Amino acid sequence: MTPWRSRLAPALGVAGCALLIYLVAQLGPAAIAAHLQGLLGILPAVLLITGVKYPLQAAGWRLALPPQARPPWGESISATITGDALGYLTWAGPITGEPVRALLIRGSVPLAAGTAAGAAERAIYNATAALLVWAVLLALLWREHWLALGGAMAASALGAAALIAFVRRRAGGHSTDDKQPRGPDRTAPRRSGPGHAAGLFFDASREIWRDRRNALPAIALLCVAQHALLVGEAYLMLGAGGDGVTLREALVFEAVTKLVNTAGLLVPGRIGVSEGGSALLAGALGFAASHGLSLALMRRVRATIWAIVGIALLPFQEARARRRQCERGAS
Repeated sequence: MTPWRSRLAPALGVAGCALLIYLVAQLGPAAIAAHLQGLLGILPAVLLITGVKYPLQAAGWRLALPPQARPPWGESISATITGDALGYLTWAGPITGEPVRALLIRGSVPLAAGTAAGAAERAIYNATAALLVWAVLLALLWREHWLALGGAMAASALGAAALIAFVRRRAGGHSTDDKQPRGPDRTAPRRSGPGHAAGLFFDASREIWRDRRNALPAIALLCVAQHALLVGEAYLMLGAGGDGVTLREALVFEAVTKLVNTAGLLVPGRIGVSEGGSALLAGALGFAASHGLSLALMRRVRATIWAIVGIALLPFQEARARRRQCERGAS
């Protein structure tokens, strides 16, 4: 890692903290504290919403795994919670979370297969999030900017056509390859080396596409259900301030929040970015900016509580993984 890259994350983290302090000072600590006090009453409901989201995420992950290697449900959900916890607590996010989740079930599933399945589920989750953002932006353009809407619709049609053509080409190529006998080059073991783990990962990813691509629509539906839960969470939090809120406003809030969080991906924990975007968006929707910042802080409280749960589960999961590895080695 070059010196500037090693210093980038800490520098962005410091800048994010400074932005958060500035926002709190500008919007008023008393107003933010009052909004947070109102939101604390719905914290159990917010935690319950996330508690439903984790089984949906685990279900999508399990569909991407080989059927004979899927771990028990309890193990799948606990590994998902811990993987998300470590992803939240580190700047690398999904880059950390998915390998950790696969590592915690290595006694049941090969590490490469677990990582590839998690990456596939998260890729579909991000793709459905992008579609949600795009649909909301098109709806907003529909009301005010007809010319921009026409350009966006044309771009959407071209992008969809290109994606469909790509998928069909890939599907046709793989179906043709699968009919051919496997040659020695397909069965020859890879040599160990720096690229060995990457090679296993790509092999597992190709296996998902070759053998389990029929499960991808079901995974997409599970991801859409996760987004719907987060829209419901936004609806609940926006309405907790006493002001009237519509489902459309909650949908716009969640979609634009996803866009802002993506823009702040390099900032550790997106600290300052999430709060600033939430405050600006709340103001644009007619709510108090301090309420929007408080909403972002409440989501941090929710994520921190689940992160504590995930870290608490980690020693038990690691012990179980080691025990199963030993049992498999002994047999």
